[in-house]
Amino acid sequence: MISPRRTRLVRVPDLHAFRHAIVGLARAGDAQAARARLVIVPTVGAALQLGALIGRPDGPELVTRDGFYDSLHARLDPPPRRLTPYERDVVAQAAVRSAGRTTMREGLVAEVLRFYDQLRRQGRAVGRFEELLEDVLARDAEYDRGAERMLDQTRLLAAAFREYERRLVHADACDEHSLREHLLAHQARTPVREIVVTVGDWIADPKGLYMADFDLLTRLPQLEAVDVVATDGLLGSGFHQRIHEWLPGIEEVESVAIGLAPAPSARPVLEVPDVGADSLVFVRRDREEELIAVARDVRDARSVDLRLRFSLAICPESSDETITVPNLTFDWEHHRVGETNGLIVVYFPGSPDAWNGSLALVGSDRVQAMDVPFAAMIEIYERLGRDCSSQLNPAVGGIEPKTA
Repeated sequence: MISPRRTRLVRVPDLHAFRHAIVGLARAGDAQAARARLVIVPTVGAALQLGALIGRPDGPELVTRDGFYDSLHARLDPPPRRLTPYERDVVAQAAVRSAGRTTMREGLVAEVLRFYDQLRRQGRAVGRFEELLEDVLARDAEYDRGAERMLDQTRLLAAAFREYERRLVHADACDEHSLREHLLAHQARTPVREIVVTVGDWIADPKGLYMADFDLLTRLPQLEAVDVVATDGLLGSGFHQRIHEWLPGIEEVESVAIGLAPAPSARPVLEVPDVGADSLVFVRRDREEELIAVARDVRDARSVDLRLRFSLAICPESSDETITVPNLTFDWEHHRVGETNGLIVVYFPGSPDAWNGSLALVGSDRVQAMDVPFAAMIEIYERLGRDCSSQLNPAVGGIEPKTA
């Protein structure tokens, strides 16, 4: 059932208008209206930047997709017990064993759980999943060994999924999917009245919303308004057709028509080498030299004292150890090093390839500055923090590394 509410697609021409429209929608109304509003953004970093643009302490709650469910869960009275990722993994392993697979290679249970999440996020039930594959594979299973193995795997997965759901009910707990069902059946203590969506769907954006999320937006009790903000470029990629399928009857409006016209902004200009140069592109020895050159060019163009600041912390994924390295400020003319008070970029190496990972922003109060030679720090960076405790501990007076 689709509950009556205002659902709008706010179209904007470019990213400048996109930011202005989001800030305008987030600032609308008084403090009480702001407390009943959620703004869904792609990352925690985007939430921090948007919060700085909004600039009001009583502003709306800025959440990622995961934070969206966390906020809705916290507003229930009483909220059901929600399983942690570790608890879900344990339940999934028990479900797979109960389904008949006593042993499974390391990592496959996590993939089974990820497949289950993807299935449910697309609005598919376990029974329908099994029925569809049974119809396709059963015809050839008698003569095709590959089809026979796939049919057996399908039945195993379906049995494991049903056992997983049964164990959730028996434990009186919920995950993301059963939480959606609970939200549709129960009213919140402090309901969300308005939701501003600033991300696309999972097809256009890995951080976007899924079909089940859009379905929740159409049926969430006590929700009065949904605004989806999208650029013309995103809509032209196919999102325009899909959003009309996810949110039937959505009203399209231009940002200017609802009083969100952005202030004029200068368009970006591509900087190229001077006429007659040997190359059509700028060529630098390495990334550091490139950053220094860019900083000098910007400084000369604006006639300001420009300083580039960055920090890095390396967190090995194989342990709880967090290795923090200096908070650096470079004055590119004199190469002076000092401290900054901004946010720190923390790199989490992935597995098995440590050079592919994720970044997070943390406050400077959670990072300890150390007096370590720059060349030694570069070596630590290149090793991604491996075997560096002997170098870092003396720099902080023998203090053990902080735990994450």
